Amino acid sequence: MTESRLRVLRADDHVRMAWANGGGTTYQVLVSPEGAGLEEFDWRISLADVESGGPFSRFPGIERTLVLLEGEGMELVVDGRVIPLARHDPLRFDGAADTSCTLTSGPTKDLNVMTRRGRCRADVDVVSVDGAHALAPGDGTTVLALVLDGQVRADEVRLWSRDLAVVDHPVVLRGTAVLGVVTVAGARSGHE
Repeated sequence: MTESRLRVLRADDHVRMAWANGGGTTYQVLVSPEGAGLEEFDWRISLADVESGGPFSRFPGIERTLVLLEGEGMELVVDGRVIPLARHDPLRFDGAADTSCTLTSGPTKDLNVMTRRGRCRADVDVVSVDGAHALAPGDGTTVLALVLDGQVRADEVRLWSRDLAVVDHPVVLRGTAVLGVVTVAGARSGHE
């Protein structure tokens, strides 16, 4: 068996921190450049526990994509526009927008992908794997696969729920899982 080149960040290694507005807890999964704070990052992936409704932190110059992972539902109000958010349905919005949420039936957990406008852009897809699924980064892109539910193997490395793989070469994921696949274009990979 050959040694894997795949970089994996385990769920237990995510960095717990308070929300920028102090209203809750987030778990930073990966940030680029590595070690960057909220004012310097090019892109950032985090998981948030949302215990109650309320205002979102504002991030001028940032594009956000939110994916509801657990819970019955969330309703966002983004600059006065009401947007129901269903599980595994990515929503992109301006981080500077006046944004708040209401939980439709108890606490939720969400995936939050943020990119700094003018430096990079992220596309977020939710992919169901039942058997095999191939991922390959294109020129100038970084592909990140976060296991949302289930488990997969990649390069003979087993990935469980909330583990993240940094895909810097073509890889086939095998197993049964739901993945959050984030493709970042135009910025560093977060592991230089």
